[in-house]
Amino acid sequence: MIIDVRDPYQPKFVSEYNHPNSRIHDVWVHDGIAYSSEWQTGVVVVDVGNGRWGGSIENPVFVTAVPYPVGATHAAFPYAQESTGKFYLFLGDEISGGRGAAWAGDGADNKPYDSATGEGGVQGRMSGYLHIIDFTDPENPRDVARYEVPEAGAHNLWVEKDVLYQAYYKGGLRVVDVSGELMGDLRAQGREIAIYKPQDPGGFLPNQVSVWGGQPFKGHVFFSDMNSGLWAAKVMPKGRPVS
Repeated sequence: MIIDVRDPYQPKFVSEYNHPNSRIHDVWVHDGIAYSSEWQTGVVVVDVGNGRWGGSIENPVFVTAVPYPVGATHAAFPYAQESTGKFYLFLGDEISGGRGAAWAGDGADNKPYDSATGEGGVQGRMSGYLHIIDFTDPENPRDVARYEVPEAGAHNLWVEKDVLYQAYYKGGLRVVDVSGELMGDLRAQGREIAIYKPQDPGGFLPNQVSVWGGQPFKGHVFFSDMNSGLWAAKVMPKGRPVS
């Protein structure tokens, strides 16, 4: 739904786009194009003012969809890469329950530990990873790369100055180099710049990590953890070895 909030005290309905047989999660608008994350439907792309496909705020026009039936598209981040001029979509899956993997184990998620029953104390068992789509030609999107952390699941993300800030639940905050042409398995290529796993003995689930979202701002990275609240970190260059 598109709402006119130029007068915040009198918001007005303008228009809407309802993709058939789908449900929406996050939405991001870039250069007059809306990128809507719609779970098993994938990313739904709608012209809401770019005009190339005849769309406007008053008359949204469907452009294309990038489905991912193997996952559940939770968040999409459109990004014009500075180093190559290519336009990428970073699509994050969010899949709960661990899909029966051996690492998922038993027990109840996100409940305090009960010493009487031995239940609880287990953070959410999430899986899913980041799909990277070359969207330079919107009418011919190409799946070119991925960023995956085994035994953890992706959540919200941010890309700025060719650096990815990925919240990865129990995988913590991941900072990844996404400069140059992107292809294949980015983690296997050694592109990880930094990893931070916030652990707090006073957290809702003590010392468990469940990073939900992160964003760089004025030289720091601010990120939230479901167990222990808001954190701030600074990405520092590696020190030279002492000789």
